[in-house]
Amino acid sequence: MITIYTGQSRKIIRLIIPALLLFLAGACKKTDTDYGQPAVVQFYNALNDNVNLLVSLSDKPLVFYRTALKVTNKEFTIPNNVITLSQASQTVNLFAEPDTLAHDRPIISAALNVKAASTYSLFLYGTKATPAYELNEDHFPAVDIRGDSVTFIRFANFSEGQTISVNLKGEAPGSFIASLPFRSFSAFTKLPADRSVSEYEFEVRDEAGVVIIATYKTPNLNSGNNSSSSLLNPWIYKPNTLVLTGIPGGTGTNAQTIKLMSHRGQ
Repeated sequence: MITIYTGQSRKIIRLIIPALLLFLAGACKKTDTDYGQPAVVQFYNALNDNVNLLVSLSDKPLVFYRTALKVTNKEFTIPNNVITLSQASQTVNLFAEPDTLAHDRPIISAALNVKAASTYSLFLYGTKATPAYELNEDHFPAVDIRGDSVTFIRFANFSEGQTISVNLKGEAPGSFIASLPFRSFSAFTKLPADRSVSEYEFEVRDEAGVVIIATYKTPNLNSGNNSSSSLLNPWIYKPNTLVLTGIPGGTGTNAQTIKLMSHRGQ
């Protein structure tokens, strides 16, 4: 029972609300995440053949292609590749662009189970005819900006059917990552990023460490370092994933290459 004072008349209204509480309790589905703490899902489109994707959370056909969230092939930017989910169980439908299928047929229907206030990476890979997805719950390293400048880097292998190794240029093959199978992630590695480090160059090799598959240099590692503008630097105090995409022997958009997935902005 609640007592409410109604102003100058000072009348007392007594409300008995058990029925209201029961109604509200029934309205909260078990699939809801905690109110105000949605899950964050970051998309990475690693499909072959340069296929762009459009995202829909509805179970109905996609009608307005121009207003749907577009996940560009092998590119990652915030907020373009990010959605929030307020339910623990959610189906995300992804449609191809350009689309040669019927508009009511997504090429991927990803049934996601997520936790409140958690962050996930959703990788789409394969081909338009045989697409697949991998959902990974991300645990980003804690950061203390009062300490020395550092960066955090991990690798994700979505180059179809190939196990890889990684080393920094000039160091032994496999010394950074000894073996990383297809559809898997390494742990985040903390690396110094102060003014003594101009850049890092990574070499991705086959598992035996013999053949160099792709290389990657960290651009603008010290841009704005040790100043307020370091907040805009994609590396300093931030976690990043370097994604290997493409297929062995592939050419053009299917060539094996490393792309940056900057989890906290660029």
